[in-house]
Amino acid sequence: MNFSYDYEELLDELRGDVYEGLIGITENILVVRAEKMVYLKYRPIIDYYYDRASCLEPAETISVADALKEMTHHNRIIR
Repeated sequence: MNFSYDYEELLDELRGDVYEGLIGITENILVVRAEKMVYLKYRPIIDYYYDRASCLEPAETISVADALKEMTHHNRIIR
């Protein structure tokens, strides 16, 4: 069974931030995930932040590269 999630908009935003130099590919971001699991134990990324002060929701820290990799992987089935 394949699982996909439409990350197109979020991918464009994060790639644009990297391209514009707002954040580096090896830096960490805070990702906010959906409350409910949509596939087995997968909770999709629904937003991201650069620092804890601007994030008022529970979030996990991951690298920009890992976030892009995860979103690209789950988005590719849609295309």
